[in-house]
Amino acid sequence: MSVKVTGFERLKEEYEYCSEFREVYITWRDENNHVVDSYHLKEGYLFYDNKLNISKTSVCEFFI
Repeated sequence: MSVKVTGFERLKEEYEYCSEFREVYITWRDENNHVVDSYHLKEGYLFYDNKLNISKTSVCEFFI
């Protein structure tokens, strides 16, 4: 059994435009770092510790 959330992939695109995560995301993406300062990328998603970061966009509103 699996679940697919429509629009979830869009989170990856939103990090680059989010004022809160942009700098962190671009640094980790471009330098291919896996874990720095408790942030890490997994399959293109940005995590802090084990928590998925969701940028403040319409996608965030959708999840709430």
